[in-house]
Amino acid sequence: MRFKLPFSAMAFFVAANFLPSAQAQPRRSNSIVWNEPNPPGVRSTALSIALYSDQKVTVALQDGRLFSGEIDEVRAEEFTLKTHFSPAPISIHFDAVHSFRWTDPKHAGDPYAIKELATRLSHQPPATARVRLRNHQSLRGQVRDAGELEFTLMMRDSGEVRTLHYRDVQDLSDPGKTPAQDAEKILRNIGLLLAGIVTLPLALFALLIGWDGC
Repeated sequence: MRFKLPFSAMAFFVAANFLPSAQAQPRRSNSIVWNEPNPPGVRSTALSIALYSDQKVTVALQDGRLFSGEIDEVRAEEFTLKTHFSPAPISIHFDAVHSFRWTDPKHAGDPYAIKELATRLSHQPPATARVRLRNHQSLRGQVRDAGELEFTLMMRDSGEVRTLHYRDVQDLSDPGKTPAQDAEKILRNIGLLLAGIVTLPLALFALLIGWDGC
């Protein structure tokens, strides 16, 4: 069976599937409501929001008051919120929270992946890892204690112990990976890219001339 795909339809298919969109996608808004006090649920949500840098959140309390700012610390029974009206972060108990509302962060970083790797490295034999921060600063040292929002790094040269928030880290290297493994991954990705470059024009040409493989 032969069929011919109109050129205009083929062009639309290519543009829709392979060309980047010129229109920015809107960031998604999120909200969660507790009709009665739920400290474990509030704490878990606060930790998730606090993993991201510059993440603004609106907090509604059970008594109707509203606060907006950035979650600074998450403790056992409360969290602190940095606001514009108070020079110091304010403390809010989990059982006082009625709802959270926030918007997905702008950056594409993944603090969950950083946290997962830091946790794994903290339980392995000491090895030097490389940390690249969002302010472009590079550090080298051994990953030590990995907590809920931050981890400690013992600097390789000075022995100084620094505390780093996951949300401030752009990249964390895995000392277990060898240069050969990294090179193999790069070559594999290049091979996939070249295969796509060769295959895609042929597939589109086949559609254009109506070739059915026979």
